[in-house]
Order: sequence, then C-alpha cells, then structure tokens
Amino acid sequence: MIHSIRGTRGMAVAPHALAAQSALDVLREGGNALESMIAAAATIAVAYPHMNSIGGDAFWLIHVPRRPPKGIDGCGAAARAAAIEWYAARGITGTIPYRGGVAANTVAGAVSSWELAFQLSRKWGGRLPVKRLLADAIHYAQHGIAVTVNQSSMTAARRGELEPQAGFRETFLEEGAAPRAGSVFRQPRLAQTLKRLARAGLDNFYRGSLAKAVARDLAAIGSPLAPGDFARHRAKLVTPLALAHSLGTIYNLPPPTQGMVSLLILGVLDALDVGAAGSASADFVHLAVEATKRAFAVRDHCLTDPSYMTVDPRALLVPKKIRELAANVDRGRAARWGGGKGPADTVWMGVVDGAGRAVSMIQSLYHEFGAGVVLEETGINWQNRGSSFSLDPAALNSLRPGRKPFHTLNPALAVLRDGRTLVYGTMGGDGQPQTQAAVFTRIAMFGMDPQQAVAAPRWLLGRTWGQATDSLKLESRFSTGVVADLARRGHVMEVLGEYDEAMGHCGAIVRHPNGVLEGGADPRSDGCVAAY
Repeated sequence: MIHSIRGTRGMAVAPHALAAQSALDVLREGGNALESMIAAAATIAVAYPHMNSIGGDAFWLIHVPRRPPKGIDGCGAAARAAAIEWYAARGITGTIPYRGGVAANTVAGAVSSWELAFQLSRKWGGRLPVKRLLADAIHYAQHGIAVTVNQSSMTAARRGELEPQAGFRETFLEEGAAPRAGSVFRQPRLAQTLKRLARAGLDNFYRGSLAKAVARDLAAIGSPLAPGDFARHRAKLVTPLALAHSLGTIYNLPPPTQGMVSLLILGVLDALDVGAAGSASADFVHLAVEATKRAFAVRDHCLTDPSYMTVDPRALLVPKKIRELAANVDRGRAARWGGGKGPADTVWMGVVDGAGRAVSMIQSLYHEFGAGVVLEETGINWQNRGSSFSLDPAALNSLRPGRKPFHTLNPALAVLRDGRTLVYGTMGGDGQPQTQAAVFTRIAMFGMDPQQAVAAPRWLLGRTWGQATDSLKLESRFSTGVVADLARRGHVMEVLGEYDEAMGHCGAIVRHPNGVLEGGADPRSDGCVAAY
C-alpha cells in the first residue's frame, strides 16, 4: 500500500502535478501559502483547461493557527441584462442552454479571488510580485504543456457538441481532432492575457483594458455580459460556516456554495456514531448515503444566493437540527431518492506552509470546458455556471439580474481536538460533499493517513462528471459482500471501475501538532503531492 508523502517545511497537493510543483516552488522561494496557491491556481488554469480556467469562479478557505479561519467568495453574478425576458426574446424558454454565448451569462470571479488573496498575503509579509506568481502559467501557455490522457479523452468525448462553439475548434482541437495524450498543447492568446495581468495587475481583468477586451469578445458571441458587470464585481471575504464535531471543528463556505451540505452530512454521521462502522463496510456506505439524501433535501429546499435565502444556514447546523436529520435515518433500509443537481468539473487544491498557514481552494468552469466558447482576442474559455439558473420565475434559483448562481463548489478545512489541521476537497458536483465525508471520516475517525483515505474505494449517489444516472455507484474494489448487503437494504446500484474518475479528483493534507505534514493525491487524477 502507498502511504502519504511527508514534509516539514511546506506542502501542496493538486490534481495536476505541474500545479503542485508551481506551489512548492513559491514556498521554496519564501512565499506563503496564499502566494503559493495563487501560483498553483494560475498554472492549473493552463495545464487542466477542460476542468478550470481564468474564465471561471473560485472559493478559498484560509486558516492561520490559533485564529478564526476566513473565506474568499470568488463567485461572479449574473449580468444585469440577464433576465428571463432577455432569454424569451431570443426564443429560449424552460432551461438555459449549457453551451454557447447565452450560457456565458455570469462574471468570472476566479481572478478577483486571486487578487483578494494577494492582498491578504501582504498582511502575512508576502513579497513575491504577481509577475512571479503567474510566471509558470505564462510559460506553460506560451511554450505548451504535455496533454494528459484526461484532457485528450474529455476533448474527444465532448467534441461533437463543442466544436460548433466560437473558438473551440481553433483552441482545443489538433488538425480537427482531439489532441493526443503526450502531444504539446499551446495557448498563445491566453499567454498574452496572463502577461497583461502580470504587467497591469489582476484588477485589470475587471476594471482595465483587459476588461474591455473581454467584454468585446463576449458581446461578439451573444453573451449578455457588459463592461459594467465587470466593473461592479469584487471578490469578498466571508465568514465560513462551522460544524461542532465530536473530534473538533469543521469549516466550509456559506451559500451560494453547498458547504452547508458537506457539514450536514458529517454532522449526521457523527450523530449516528459512524466511527463504530468499518472504513469500507456496508454500514459506513449506507449511513453516508442516507445522510447525503437528508442533506440534499435540505439543500434543494432552501439553498441559493444568500441574498434570496429565507433560512440562516448556521441555524441548520445546530445540534438539535442535526439530531433531527439523524433520527430519520433507517439503518437497515435505503430511503427513496429523487435525484441530485448533476455534474460539475472542477479542481481542488491544498497548500500548507512552514508556519502552519493552510489554504483549501477550489476553481471551476462548471461543465467540462464551461460554455465551450473561447474568446477571440483574449483566448479565455468562459464558464457556464449561470446555466444552472432556472427560467421559471417561481423556482428557488430563478434567474435575476445580478444574482449569484448556486454553486456545488465547497473547499473544506478542519481543526481537530488532537491538534491536527486538515485541508481536503474534491471536484465532482454532487460528489463533492460525499467524497469529503469519506475522506474526513477515514482520516479523523478511522485513523487512515491522507493517501490511504484518498485512494480507498469510494461511492457516489447521483450524477457527476461523465455520468448520466442517479443510481448509487460503487467502485469495484468494494467486496461482493458489501455490494450484496447494500442491495438487501434497497440501494439501486452500479459497479464502476477500480479507480473510476466518476468519483472525482480529491486530495488532502494533514498538519500534525509537531509540524509534520502528510499529504495524499488522488490516483484517479494527474496530480501529486509536492513537499519539502
């Protein structure tokens, strides 16, 4: 069995090795965890272009020992012109298309989150300039990356629906076909855009010459976004949600993310004393799946842009509410399941520096390749997060100008009573809170090291990346006895591959009280742990 990588001076984990190495290089140069994560975020936006982009959103959880954690909300809002009537005038009713300019209806907030993180890094004594933090990303965009199997296969799978979209063929195809794994993939226009940000500052994306260029590109492909939407946008500091767990305090982000869902699942499992189950047992999987169903029901009833919510998410995390959800779980029978929110493509990354400062960060385009459009002048692939809005004015997530979309994104962090700090997370839409539950429980309650916890067999209720059914999916490394036991309890299941990418790309870092760092990277991804 492969165990965790260990270090003492700094550590980074990412689903693409180049991003983890970019982060580590910054730490070696004296950078702090925030500076390190900016470098990783920029690099992975270039190196894993089907999963994230500077045309997407991002969320951060930030921890300094003995201080309350902070969060960064890098979610972009819907364009001021993006109204139900705007779509109706274009013959679009029912649902917003997932691809094309009309799907590119929200501001991309990722770069603004980098800018806010950069400002915070200065308060930690950070001195590395933006030019240095973007250097690797600029190099890889200009001179090329080696195409991963993941990028090649995903491009081939989505080519039919995405090739008609503006800029996709010219950017992501090689002589009209998906690029071969191991070939060199260059993004020269994106390189120039990153150079412009390095020269002019990250805020230029929203209130400078780059913002004007991006707005022109978007208008040309039929997006409702306009210069004023960019000028109004700013990432903001938020207070994370906190769950009082028997082993410590677990943190996640407030709405519009589903961080509340991840905390609810862990709270219910704690109330059900899941630690008495085995780490790969039918009891563990059953209880986790049933907790997920209860948490998703709460989510689907109330979670949206916080400005539109009528329930305080913190009130849902109190012990009484947790116990009420747990009391509804039948240990011997699966409850009915109505379906989830569906897939989302994302990257999660973690960094801990030598001072114990930790960052858990997630960055996304929503669906693979987002809206599928690549802006002509700037080379930016834009997200389609706003396609999750409903065109039904009575819906919970009904489209409104300036409204933030619901986000599956939720980076996690825990401070345990035994002195350990844990950052962890994953990509995968509905799979994110489920995988977080598996990884946290296996590390904190079952005593696994991070690599064991990340690599262990996983499950998924519902749809996520590459999947179209709402069944309970199990990796084939679960024993036949576990599968049979779950079937007896009424679960409708599919058995997938041994290390199936449908389970997402997760990672984790644990910092022990003596300063030793342990990290785990997902063997289902192209990532690694980088440490020194």
